[in-house]
Amino acid sequence: MTTDYDFQGMWLTVPVTQLFVAREETRQFLLSLGLPEDRVTASGIPVRQEFSAPLDAVDVRARYRLRPDVPVVLISAGASGGPRVLQVVRQALDISQDFQAVVVCGRNAELKEQVEALVAGRDDFRVVGFTTEMPQLMGISSLFVGKPGGLSSSECMAAGLPMVIIDPIPGQEVRNADYLLEEGAAVRCNYSTTVGYKIAMLLADPARLAAMAANARRIGRPDAAEVVAKTSVALTGRSLWISREAQRRIQRISNEGEDVAQPDDCLRTLVDPQTGESLALVLDSELSTLGASPHASAVELSRIKLKALRWLPEYFALATAGMWLLGDAETMVIGVR
Repeated sequence: MTTDYDFQGMWLTVPVTQLFVAREETRQFLLSLGLPEDRVTASGIPVRQEFSAPLDAVDVRARYRLRPDVPVVLISAGASGGPRVLQVVRQALDISQDFQAVVVCGRNAELKEQVEALVAGRDDFRVVGFTTEMPQLMGISSLFVGKPGGLSSSECMAAGLPMVIIDPIPGQEVRNADYLLEEGAAVRCNYSTTVGYKIAMLLADPARLAAMAANARRIGRPDAAEVVAKTSVALTGRSLWISREAQRRIQRISNEGEDVAQPDDCLRTLVDPQTGESLALVLDSELSTLGASPHASAVELSRIKLKALRWLPEYFALATAGMWLLGDAETMVIGVR
């Protein structure tokens, strides 16, 4: 189960029965690499049901001493680091629109003290340490300010909560941010000095904020955990073995952007000729090592041949995969697609 909106080669494990990814585009990307269609499910990222469940907003606001008629901005401080969070809070203090803020500092006690000192005397700011009530706080908020981690972003989308993105980590978090921006569920602050401006701009435009909330709900997957569970329980086939060289190729493409279109050495799937179930993923060049010609539609695996390959270090992983496919049989014809 990948917990970001895009796929990285680091997620690949062998053998694997099923890969669950966050969105359909990521699934299409993996299929374009050559992964078998029956092994990849676009499920969304699992989050707790509370993030999309109905709540008693009046009770939650009352417990945090928040007015019912003023929007709430939820600032996630714990994951962003002290100096940047203090800068965000300072800018929020200067916003002229009528709003309330809840600043969640997590287990960072020093940061909590610093934020409390910064907002002393302001009755429209609430400072919270570690809390298990993020679903409730998201449920009463109009805007979330924080990093676009896969889980935080998925929780916001399940709750229908627009995001103001700050400090995405290069790589996966930047890609998460790209997706949220593309779908109209977030804005991104590229300048550390304009976070307050971005928050104020959205608070001053309720129609845009409502549209962003609708977009968040549209792409949210509160049912992701159920999809993963039901799909997993229904699985009856064997796991998919991916050869070492096939793994390396997938990782190079997903991590380094290597061109997928290499017809001289593409990924090939070994399948059960009776059921069509995918069994293994290898490079086209590895078919000859297994005794088949390139672009062959079938390969005959032999226990004797595979045992011989096991003595060669460069083919050991491939031989192991072949032995795994053979099971108790001495020879077997495996389909190739």
